[in-house]
Amino acid sequence: MEPGAEFVFGYSAAEVVGKSLAVIIPERFDTPIGKASEGPSRSQTKYGDRVLTTRSVRKDGSKLYVDLSFGLVRDLADAVVAAFAIGRDCTTRHLSDSAFRARVSDLEQRLEVASKVT
Repeated sequence: MEPGAEFVFGYSAAEVVGKSLAVIIPERFDTPIGKASEGPSRSQTKYGDRVLTTRSVRKDGSKLYVDLSFGLVRDLADAVVAAFAIGRDCTTRHLSDSAFRARVSDLEQRLEVASKVT
């Protein structure tokens, strides 16, 4: 992990390099993202160029949302030698988007009720 990732997740590079994504995406969250870097194909990761948002957890146990993208490391012969994930804390955006969607849903329900009354 780079210093920025250490800041976001609280783990030093020595604690996590070479470990499973389960370190930051516990199995109890039951998301398919944790499997994204497992068994990469010869040409791309399971999710290709998509950025996926999932719940995550810091070393101290606090929760956050992260945008994850995945990539492959290739040698000079173009053989895949490793997979990696890049995560960005998107907690503020995710919570804001969720609140916005809830508000829109509430307004749509009110509108539906009001249109039935008239």
